[in-house]
Amino acid sequence: MVLERAAPGEAVHAIGLKQQVSRAYLGSMPFSWSGDHGARLAEELPDPPPTWLVMLYPQRVDDSVRESLRQRGYGRIARFHGWIDWGGGDVEVWRR
Repeated sequence: MVLERAAPGEAVHAIGLKQQVSRAYLGSMPFSWSGDHGARLAEELPDPPPTWLVMLYPQRVDDSVRESLRQRGYGRIARFHGWIDWGGGDVEVWRR
């Protein structure tokens, strides 16, 4: 979804898992990354803020992280049901 919709120059940030796993969703697209399910997102989010966020295992992301994203102008635009970890590996896409 992000690969198809991102305009040239739009940045992407992945939340939740190591970069090697994020590659499955982002292909060769460059991206920044936060671990610990966004627990340190305020410190790790690049400046300027990326246009896109890909949240892996969103059920493990604290509500305070989601609220922080909303306050920064992000909104969830899609959620995809997990196909790994016995259905627990959902993915959300957020856009600013």
